[in-house]
Amino acid sequence: MKKVVVIGPESTGKSTLCEDLARFFKIDFLKEYARTYLELNGAEYTFDDVIKMAKGQIKTQNEFFDSSQSLKLLDTDLYVYKVWIEEVYQKEIPFVETNIKESTCDLYLLCDTDLPWEYDEFREHSDPKDRVRLFDRYKELLISNNEKVCVIQGDRESRLKKAIAEIQKM
Repeated sequence: MKKVVVIGPESTGKSTLCEDLARFFKIDFLKEYARTYLELNGAEYTFDDVIKMAKGQIKTQNEFFDSSQSLKLLDTDLYVYKVWIEEVYQKEIPFVETNIKESTCDLYLLCDTDLPWEYDEFREHSDPKDRVRLFDRYKELLISNNEKVCVIQGDRESRLKKAIAEIQKM
């Protein structure tokens, strides 16, 4: 089984890339749990909500990993919660840290901020400087944790081609 996570700041094409990759490889992908949670409960959230979302992410990932599909594709993972909690609450949460250390992933596709930001009621970081800062934070975290990272840039077609090539190398 190979695990690939598509990650990056808001509005960088993560979900679109997951949809395109899933279509190409004829597989399912695990959707971002936070978006599902917020769509059901509204855009306003508390610290307790973020903790519930992180736990929901862990639960849905574990269920997804139990499926027979040989390529596991995820639209984000716990690194997103780590950055979110640092950003908004200036905290580290032990169970998030532990789960990050215990999880294994074969490849992170880190989506760059070269796509224009698009409004959506669940997005908070429209400032280009914030987006770049968050991109840099994801990159720093992934590299410092010795994760295999490939930066994905360009238009939709370029991103898909590069992602497919990286996955096929595994």
